[in-house]
Amino acid sequence: MTALLEVSEITVRFGGVRALTGVNMQVAEGSVHGLIGPNGAGKTTLLNCIGRVIEPTEGRLVFARDDLRARPTHDLARLGVARTFQNLALMDDRTVLDNVLVGLRRAGGFTLHDFLPTRRRFALEAEDRATALAALAQVDLQQFAHQKIGKLPYGYRKSIEIARALCTRPRLLMLDEPTAGLNPTEMDQLGIAVRRMRETLGLTVLLITHHIEFLLEVADRVTVLDLGCVIADGAPDLVHTDARVRAAYLGADE
Repeated sequence: MTALLEVSEITVRFGGVRALTGVNMQVAEGSVHGLIGPNGAGKTTLLNCIGRVIEPTEGRLVFARDDLRARPTHDLARLGVARTFQNLALMDDRTVLDNVLVGLRRAGGFTLHDFLPTRRRFALEAEDRATALAALAQVDLQQFAHQKIGKLPYGYRKSIEIARALCTRPRLLMLDEPTAGLNPTEMDQLGIAVRRMRETLGLTVLLITHHIEFLLEVADRVTVLDLGCVIADGAPDLVHTDARVRAAYLGADE
């Protein structure tokens, strides 16, 4: 399969501390790629490099043959890169639909829509609502579109943030710990949503998770980090078969 994202020799230093050292990874287009490792392994740091939140000290990041290091953060959505974060940034006093629409335009203040003739503005706003509802359908939450977010369970809130990221119509969706805090039923629903996004949208997904069973269920390939270095890369079952992974991530006796 063709690589949509190529990470080559990425190194990140914070003062005298190396958070990542010579990391290489290829994410195939149309795949679900897992990124795992113990706490402090550098997983979120790597996502932050790809998302242009952190500038790597060394290395290359190529997305669809485009040099990401030459692009500012605000260019990523246009290129087709979207992500979620571990800490949710949702507005509890607004509806689910309002929160998802933030993925299409800024909440509050002026937008380009405000300067258009009334008829055209209404048409674009209707188009945005349709896009947001379609994104909610991908995570099976369209029936909650007009409910306030503050009244919904935590697992739903995680899925709402994914729907918001989908509104930009990305080619690559990066999910940082989407399974954190979910119960088994919510995790099953998330797995269904991830597979649906790949199949119906042709989406490529790069996700961080500590839940091995979820990873085995949804991932096509896995990269394992430990102490900022890649220690394994391959089929998901390497989390059980690779001695280095068992020692670093699951524990030597697992």
